[in-house]
This record gives sequence, C-alpha cells and structure tokens, in this order.
Amino acid sequence: MTTKPSNALNSLRLKFSLVILIGVGLTLVSLFFYHKVEEQWRYYSKDIYEVYYLHDDLVQHLGYGGFIHDFKNLVLRKDRSRYESKLRQSIYDIKTLITKLERYEQYDSKSLQIIRNVVLEYEQNLTLTLELIEQGASSGQCKLMIQTRWPRCLGFT
Repeated sequence: MTTKPSNALNSLRLKFSLVILIGVGLTLVSLFFYHKVEEQWRYYSKDIYEVYYLHDDLVQHLGYGGFIHDFKNLVLRKDRSRYESKLRQSIYDIKTLITKLERYEQYDSKSLQIIRNVVLEYEQNLTLTLELIEQGASSGQCKLMIQTRWPRCLGFT
C-alpha cells in the first residue's frame, strides 16, 4: 500500500516540476521577445525623432524665411550682394538635409528625388537670375524667364 501513494506522489511531483519548467521556459522566451521588440521600438523611435527634425529643418530651409522666400526677394529687389551667398548656402544646406534623409526608411526615395529635382531647378534658376540681374534685366523679365523654365522641374515637359 505504501507503493501506490508514493507512486502517486512521485507522479504529482513530476507533473508539478514539468509545469514549473514549462512556465520558466515560457517566461524566458517571452522575455527574449520582449527585449527584441523593445530594442526595435527604441531604434524606430530614435529614427522617427531624427527624421522629424530633419524634415522640419528641410521645410524651414525651403519655405517662408528660407530659400524660396529669399529667391523671391532676389528677383524683386535684385540685390545680389544681399541674397546670393545666402541662397547658395541654403542650396548647400538643403542638399545636405536631403542626403541625410535618404538614409532613413521612413522617407520615400521618390519624394526626395522630386524635392532634389525642384532644388536643382531652383539652383539653375538662381544662376539664370543672377545673369539677368548682371545684364540689367527688370524683375518682371527675370520672373518671366524663370516661369518659362519652371514646368521642367515638375516633369510637365
């Protein structure tokens, strides 16, 4: 009679041990995957943060108070000494930002190529505008020459 209770006790101990081992194993596996997900989330979050600030910097360099604003002022005021170096530096900064953004998966390469083409067209228009100002062209003439060239950068011709 002592063998039946001890067999049952041994069976219970074995089953209990298996449940504990399975629980510990599952806990270790879940911790492993938790740390992997956490690591990827940190990497993704860091990238998103950097992309956000690079994008914001790009928008500021291009928009109001940036390159396009200064370019418009160059055409209107024809003050080469005031705007040329500022515009050339802006082009350099914009190209640098685009190159940095190309490193991130979160930014579409087609979008960046479109922006790069627009910047290239502005750079060519800057050269043309500076030549026209040098030749004594009016703001209206500069604007007209630039407008006839503009559709190419957007892929219309």
